[in-house]
Amino acid sequence: MTLLPRGFDDILLDNLVTILADYSEAQVSLGGIGVGFGVERDRMTAPSAYELECRPLVSIYATLTNPAQSGSRDHNQSTCTIQIDCYIAELEDLFGGGDKAAMARLYYLKDQVRDALFAKDKTDLGFPVGTIANRKWGRFQITPQPVGSEVWICGGSWTFEVDYEFIPSDLTMVDLATVSIDVNKEVSQDPYSTRWAGLYTIIGG
Repeated sequence: MTLLPRGFDDILLDNLVTILADYSEAQVSLGGIGVGFGVERDRMTAPSAYELECRPLVSIYATLTNPAQSGSRDHNQSTCTIQIDCYIAELEDLFGGGDKAAMARLYYLKDQVRDALFAKDKTDLGFPVGTIANRKWGRFQITPQPVGSEVWICGGSWTFEVDYEFIPSDLTMVDLATVSIDVNKEVSQDPYSTRWAGLYTIIGG
């Protein structure tokens, strides 16, 4: 047994954060602070209005892993579902934005996330070529405003799937250096039997 490494989905989330953060930085360099956004992973609650004062926020997490039907004892093809929550605050009192401006920024953020993650040079999402077997185009949906929220938060979510292979840990076995063989051979046509033994050294792998 060896120490278990980090799982595919755990590493994938880190890679997605890096890709989106780099994309946001590049966008800011081209168009100013108004097109930038923050990125984090594994956040399960909506941000506060204070957190959204400076820029929108993108939160990434894995929601589901489904095995394919073609698995075997030696490998399993799995589908990992990733959800990317996008948050914009109206913040009308601070910036005079209003709901239409917030929705416009949300639509733009939606396209920014898709442009970053589905760029052709990001096909493997930070993994070695061939690690990801297939990527499916995502689905975007607007998230209703939380009931009782003091500050109107505009949100939506990207959901997309990634196929990858899982290989179980192999059996722990002892490498053989020598093999000893004893053979008893009975000869049915004669009233006697023969016996021989041999010791063999295993050379190479």
